[in-house]
Amino acid sequence: MSEREKAFRKLDEYLSSPEHQESLKQQAEARDKELDENPDNGKNGWWRVCGIRHNALVRGSSAREVVDKASVAQAVGGWEDGRATWIGEELPDVVSL
Repeated sequence: MSEREKAFRKLDEYLSSPEHQESLKQQAEARDKELDENPDNGKNGWWRVCGIRHNALVRGSSAREVVDKASVAQAVGGWEDGRATWIGEELPDVVSL
């Protein structure tokens, strides 16, 4: 077995380990809490959803709603760990993404 194959086997073992799965679960719970406790929840208007690779402007009234909308529309992938920031009821004249 080559060194590369050994490295990939070791990575695969780690990714399927209970420790890694628990870490992923904790990260998901922390993200859910962040979305649910966003201080701007309840404000209707435009939000910026930022993912690992993509960004989107989404109309909605809560962080969870706009992240879910961006994911369903495939504007920001569900795997991207999207975060939401409220912009305002109306978009400004210029928005830099």
